[in-house]
Order: sequence, then structure tokens, then C-alpha cells
Amino acid sequence: FRKRVLPGDTLRLETTIIKLKGSLGIGHAIAFVDDMVVAEGELTFAIG
Repeated sequence: FRKRVLPGDTLRLETTIIKLKGSLGIGHAIAFVDDMVVAEGELTFAIG
């Protein structure tokens, strides 16, 4: 986390899939408010 996100802020999340195997995957995400990076991290997800 780099900056606090407050109620009323519009959060934009950009994700990139790094690895996808069957219905499981790993991705990288960057969260923006007003074109400023507020958070960044790795996501693990399942599609189904």
C-alpha cells in the first residue's frame, strides 16, 4: 500500500495474468486513484 484510499475515491485496478494453469492463475495488479499508484500486489485466483 502506498496511499490511503478514501470513500468517494474512484479506484482503477489494472491486472496482468502472469500464469494460468487450468482454472487457477496468478496475476499482478496495480491500483490507481487519479492516475496515482496507491497499491500494488500479486493475486491468486480461480475461474469457475
